[in-house]
Amino acid sequence: MATAEAHLIEADRHIMDAERHIEKQRDLVDRCAARGLDSLRAKELLQTMQQALDTMQRHRQTILSELGQGKGRRRA
Repeated sequence: MATAEAHLIEADRHIMDAERHIEKQRDLVDRCAARGLDSLRAKELLQTMQQALDTMQRHRQTILSELGQGKGRRRA
């Protein structure tokens, strides 16, 4: 079974990947707008990607909380 530390590493990797994809999507939205193209779908996807990132960041916080509780139990 994977440890909380391994889950944290994986969560960090997912967050970094998501941030990179979001930056690319923002660039796409900007390019569409600069060319006068319809960017509605690109903006909707960007919003969905941002919501997914927010979920990932909350999950990371949960893992950190679990790590903190686990460390406290080991010392007791």
